[in-house]
Amino acid sequence: MNKLRYAELITQILANSYGFWSSLKNSLLFWCLIAGLVLLICAKTKLLFRFYFWLTKLMQRYWGMPRICRQYLVPMFWRILRSNWYTVLLLVVLWILFFYIDAGSDLIISFVGYIIKDGEEWWWKLLAIYFLFFLTLLTALAIWAIPFFLFTGERVNRINLDRRSIQRFYVGCRILSIVATVPFLILANAFFFRYVNEDVANSKVIGVNGAILLFLAVFDALILNLKTVKAPMENATVLLRELVGRVFPNYYFNLLTRLLLIELLYSALVLLAVSLIDENLRDRDAYISCIIGGFMVLSGVTVFRLIFFTNGVDMKQKDIRKRVDQLTSTKTAAESKKFYYTLFWFLCIFNLTFFLLPSMTAINTMFVMLAVFAFLINYVDFCRHLAVAEKPWQKILGYLGIVIFLVAPNITPPGQFVVPLRELKTASAQNLISCERFSKGLGPVDSKRLLENAIERRIKFIESHSKAADSSNIYIVCGMGGGSRAGYFTARVLGLLDNKVDGFWSNTLLYSTVSGSSPGTYHYLKHRIAAPLEKGELSYLQHIYRQNFNSSGMFGLLLGDGFEGAFGGLINRIKALFSPSKVYTAFRDRNVRIRQEYDFALKEALAGTGNEKFLKNTFRFGVDISEPDDFQGFYLRNQDTIPIHLVNTFEVNSGRRTVLSPFVAGDTTLFSNAIQPLQDISFSNSIAKRDITYREAVNLSELFPFLSAASTIGENDRYQFVDGGYFENYGLATALDVVRYLESIQSPVLKRLKIVLIKNSLQRSKVEKSSLQLLAPLVGVINAPFTGHANQLLSDGIKKFNANMVVLEFDPDADTSKISLTRALTTKHIKALDEQAISQVIINEAAIRRLSATAAAQRRDSCGLNN
Repeated sequence: MNKLRYAELITQILANSYGFWSSLKNSLLFWCLIAGLVLLICAKTKLLFRFYFWLTKLMQRYWGMPRICRQYLVPMFWRILRSNWYTVLLLVVLWILFFYIDAGSDLIISFVGYIIKDGEEWWWKLLAIYFLFFLTLLTALAIWAIPFFLFTGERVNRINLDRRSIQRFYVGCRILSIVATVPFLILANAFFFRYVNEDVANSKVIGVNGAILLFLAVFDALILNLKTVKAPMENATVLLRELVGRVFPNYYFNLLTRLLLIELLYSALVLLAVSLIDENLRDRDAYISCIIGGFMVLSGVTVFRLIFFTNGVDMKQKDIRKRVDQLTSTKTAAESKKFYYTLFWFLCIFNLTFFLLPSMTAINTMFVMLAVFAFLINYVDFCRHLAVAEKPWQKILGYLGIVIFLVAPNITPPGQFVVPLRELKTASAQNLISCERFSKGLGPVDSKRLLENAIERRIKFIESHSKAADSSNIYIVCGMGGGSRAGYFTARVLGLLDNKVDGFWSNTLLYSTVSGSSPGTYHYLKHRIAAPLEKGELSYLQHIYRQNFNSSGMFGLLLGDGFEGAFGGLINRIKALFSPSKVYTAFRDRNVRIRQEYDFALKEALAGTGNEKFLKNTFRFGVDISEPDDFQGFYLRNQDTIPIHLVNTFEVNSGRRTVLSPFVAGDTTLFSNAIQPLQDISFSNSIAKRDITYREAVNLSELFPFLSAASTIGENDRYQFVDGGYFENYGLATALDVVRYLESIQSPVLKRLKIVLIKNSLQRSKVEKSSLQLLAPLVGVINAPFTGHANQLLSDGIKKFNANMVVLEFDPDADTSKISLTRALTTKHIKALDEQAISQVIINEAAIRRLSATAAAQRRDSCGLNN
C-alpha cells in the first residue's frame, strides 16, 4: 500500500514539474534571464571581446583597412549609418520593393523578358543591360560622393585635430564606400531569387551571399595576387588611366570613364552569353536571370576595386595623414565640386525628363526606381551638407531642402488627384421625370437615363434579338480585380465566350466589375463595337496590355507627384508643352498619366497603328486623345444595344462601396449602402447635367494601392476613392443588388438568369502561419475584402443560384496562378493567360450554355416535348 502511495506521490511531483516547466518555457522573463546569464558568462570568459576582436579583424582585412584603425571600425560604421539615415532608409525601401511585394518579381521578369524578346535589335538589348549597370552606378555614386568643397575651415581643423580624429575620418570615408556597393548587392540578389514570384527563405539569401563573398575572397587571395596575373592587370590599369587622363584629368571623371569602358565590355559578354543559351532549354529564363545577377555581382566588385578600394592594411599614421590631407586639399575640393555638381544636375535633368515625358510605358520600372533613388539620396546628402556650410543662405537652403523632402509626399494641393466633371453632352430635356427616391436635391432627368428603365429596355432588346425569347439564358457577368492580369483575362474570356456561346453577347444584361476587370471590360466593349466579328481581337488586347503602366505610377509615387505638390500647378504648364494631348489639366499626377497612357494604347490598338518601338511609345507622335468617351454619353448613344456596365470602387473615409453607373438609379437604395457620385449633388449642384469620361470611371475602380493615388470627384473633396477591391473583389455585391431589384418587381427573367464570375486568380483563404500581435489587425484588414468579403458573397451566390452560377476558376497548377498583381504583362504572362482563358472557356462552356431548369422546361413546353 505504501509503495502505491509513493508511486502516486512521485507521479504527482513529476506532473507538477512538467506543468511548471511548460509554463516556464513560455515565459518571456525566463528567456530574458537565460539570455542575461549567457551574456554574463560570455563577459566573464571574454567571449564577447573575442567575438568583437574577430569581427573587427575580419572587417579590417576584407575591406583593406589599416591595422592601426581597427578599433574604430564598428563605432564609425554605426556613426556612418546614423548620419546617412536617408541612404539607409531608401536602401531598405529598395530591398522591400524587390523582395516583399509581388511587383518586385515583375520588375525582374519584365527586364529578363525584354532581353530574350524575339525581334528586338541587339543594340537595344545591349543598351538595356548597360543602362541597368549605369543607373545602379549612379545610385552608388550618390551614396559615395562627398562634397569636400562644402567643408568649412572649422570642420577641416576638427578633422586634423589629432591622430584619432584623422583615423576616424579616414575610416568613415572608407566605410561609406562599402555602403555604396549595396545597390549592386540588392540588384544581384533580386535577379538571383526573385525571377520566380515566391517567398525566399532568409537562410537561403544569407547562404548564397556568404558563398559569393567567400568565393571572391578566395579568388582575390589565390588568383588576383599571383604575380602572373597581378602584374599584367596593374600595367593595363596604369595604361588605361594614362590614356583616359589625357581627356579627363579630373580624378573622379577619370575613374568613371575607365569604369564605363570596362562595363561596356561586360555588357557585351552578358549579351553573348544570353544568345548562346538554347532557346528550348526548360528554365532558360531563370538561367538568364542568374547570368544578369552574376553580371551585377561582377560590376559591384569592379566598382569597389576600381573606385572605392585601396589596400591600406599596412598604412601607417603618416600615410593616413597624407591621404586625409589630399581629401581635404583645395585641389580635391575643386575636383569634387565639378564631379558633385555634375552628378547632381545630371540626376535632376534625368528625372525631369521622366517628369515631362508624355508616356513612360516603354521605360522599365526598375530604371525609374534606380534613377529616383539616386536623385533622392544625392539631393538629401547635398541638403545635409549645405545645412552645416559656412554661409547663412546655404544653411537656410539646406534645412529647407530637407523639410521639402519630408513634407512634399504628404502635400496634396487643391486640384491634384481630382476627377473633373464634364458637361453631359447627350442629355435630353424631353420626358423629364422626378422621383422621391432620387438623391436629395437632384432635379428631374430624362426618363431614358433611369437605371430601372435601362434594365427593362435591355431585357426587351435581348428578347427581341434572341432565337428563343422566352427560354434563353440571360447573363449577368462579374469581373474580379487583379490589375492588368484581370484586365487582359476578363477581356479575353468575354471575347471567347462571345465566339463560343451563341447569343452570349446579345443576351448579357450587365457587367459588374472591380479593379482591373473594369478597364478590361471597357476595352472589350470598344473592340466589340468596332469589330463585331472578333477581327484582330488578340493583337488588339496584346498591344494594350503589353504596355508597362507601372512606371508612371512608381515615378509619381516616389517623386513626381510630390514635386508637383511642392511647386503647385505652375509646373504643369511646362509639362503640357510636351504632351500630345490637347486637354489641359491643372495637375498631371500619376492617376492622370496612367489614364492617358491607357487611352494612347487604346487609340493605337483600335487604329491598328500600335508598335512596341521605344520612341513611338514614349512620345506618342500623332495620337490624339483629346476626345475621350463620356461614360453616360457612351450608353445614351448606343441605346440599349450593349450590356450595362456597373463599375465598383470604394470610398476610404466612410468605408462604403461606390457604384458608378451610366444611368441614374430611380431609387438610390437599389445599391445597398453605396455612394453613387453621378447622381449625388454633393459632387456638384448641377450633377444631373454632369458626366465623367468612361476612362476615368473604370480607372477609379482600378486605383492600384500606392501606384495610384486616392482620387476625389468633382467639387466634393471629402470623399476619396480607391481600388474597388478594398471592399469586395468580385463585383458580386452590386450584381446581387440588381438581382434583388428584379426580385422586388417579380421580373420573369429571374427564371432564366445566370451569373458568370470571371476570376483571374484562386483567391482562397490560405493560412500558413500566425501573425505577430501588432501586425494581426493590419493583416485582418487586408485579408477581409479580398478573401473574406468576396468569398462570403461567392458562397452566398452559389447557394442562391446553384447551377445557375458559373465560376471560371483558375487551375492552381497553371503558370497563370503565379502572375502577381501588376500593371505590366510580359509576353510570357500573356501566353499563360491565353492558355488559361481558352482552357477555362472550354471547361465551362457547357455550363454557361446549359439552360436553367425553369428555362429548359419552358423550352420543352414551347417545342411540345412534354406531350
